[in-house]
This record gives sequence, C-alpha cells and structure tokens, in this order.
Amino acid sequence: MSSALGEPRPGRAPTPARTSPESRQHHLAYLHQQATPGPHRAPEQVAGWIGDHRNLVLAGVRLGTAPELGAAAAQLALAVWRHAGQVPDPAWQAALAHAGEEAAITARQPAVVAELCEHSARTWQNTDPVTAESQWIRALTIRLRLPVNDALLTTVDALTQLYALRHRWPLVLDLNLWLLDYCADHGHLAGAVHAHLALAHARSHAERSASAHEHLEPHEESPMHEANTPHRRHCGLERVQLAQQLKASYENGATIRSLRAETQLSYGKVHRLLAEAGTTFRSRGG
Repeated sequence: MSSALGEPRPGRAPTPARTSPESRQHHLAYLHQQATPGPHRAPEQVAGWIGDHRNLVLAGVRLGTAPELGAAAAQLALAVWRHAGQVPDPAWQAALAHAGEEAAITARQPAVVAELCEHSARTWQNTDPVTAESQWIRALTIRLRLPVNDALLTTVDALTQLYALRHRWPLVLDLNLWLLDYCADHGHLAGAVHAHLALAHARSHAERSASAHEHLEPHEESPMHEANTPHRRHCGLERVQLAQQLKASYENGATIRSLRAETQLSYGKVHRLLAEAGTTFRSRGG
C-alpha cells in the first residue's frame, strides 16, 4: 500500500529523513492522524494499524532528534503509546520509549517526557515491573522540577499501586510519608489528604503492623491540621548542618522518634535528613 505522503509498502524501509523538512512535518502529521481514533476509526483499528506499521511509526518518532521536528514527534509518540500495549513486541516498545523521550527532550518539553515515561510504565506494569518502576521513578523525578499539580499525585499513586501489588509495604510507607511532607511544605492540601489515606491503607495491609504503626504515629493528627501548619524549610548550609547534628545524635543512641520530638520535624523528614548525611541506620530494636 502506498499514499500521496509516501507511506512505504510493507517490507520496505521508510525513508522520510531523505525528504525536505516540510515533507517530514506532513509525514508526521499523517502518522499522528493514523494513530488517533476518530469517528470512523475505532481504537482497535488504530492499534491494528500501529502493529502493522510499527517500523514506519518508530522511524517517524525518531525524526524528533531534529529540533524543528521534536514537538511533532513527541506528540506522535504520545498518540502511539495509548495503543502500544496491544502491540506484543517488547523490543519495539523499548525503542519507542527511547525515541519518544529523546524527541520530547529535543523539544524541551519536560512534562511530555514525564507523560511518556508514565505511558510506558503503565504498559510494562504487569509484564516488566522492574522497568515499570524505573519509568515511574523517572517520571516522578521530572515532575518534582515542575509546578506542583495533580499529575504528581497520579504518578505517586501509580507507583504506590505497583509496590502494593507486590506487597512492598515499607516502600509504600516511605513514598507516602515523603508525599505528606512534600505537600505540606508546598501547601497542597489535597495531596496531603491523599497521602494520609494511602498511609492508612498501607498500615491496614502491611504484614508488619507494628512497624507500620511506628511509621504512621507522627501523622495521626488530622491531615487538615498537618497541611495548614507552617513548615520551615531547611536549605543549603543550614540543611547540611542540621543533617550532621541529627546524625551525631542518632549515632550517640537517639532514636528517630526522639529526634522528631526534639526538632518538631516529621518522621519522614528526619529520616530523609539522616539519609542525606550518610547515616548507617540501625535495625529495628537495635
């Protein structure tokens, strides 16, 4: 099959890179149209088309290394990822993930990079949980550099679900303790409530209920109170000095609970400062 836009017949290598920039833009627009459901194109048909033309689609996304094509190629990758899970080709999916992220980086669109990481993570959540976890963490790291919004909560929630499905409750606790601190620091009330509910859920399912209770004890107050209490942020040299002081106290026998009471910081923040100082943590009861 061929088209006026030069779509190659099956088995022929696509050659859009040899055309003019304008032709490549049109080529990407055509691919995006084909990868998008419409009134006369059901999602199943789109997924079938992508599967049949996967190499052509991948070649189009790879055009995004050119600055003038980065944004269009990234949008193509987003459209394709909505159906990529129905294409049973892990090598192609991995190549699509790399090419799409490269295009979004070229276009200087960090939010799109994060969204692409999330799409690939969802696709691999059941088949390759290790890679899915890596992609969720990459997305979270990128979103932390962007203004706080609900997309951050969605990413944390997805990572929480991944950990919960594998009964990794300590990671669920740590992640949402961090989220509670982060949202309180940034005045995001909905996020603080969300984290508190996730912590309660983790406590009810954790195999080590006593351990979970110790993690949650500092946060038993109302999430409304927690989010509206002024939190002083420690930065730069002051933060380094505080972390070193906490480390010295901990190594002299203080517990995280006693340090929390002394500093009026949350459990999660004390733990994070100790980790930043390179503290070797004692085992529970040690």
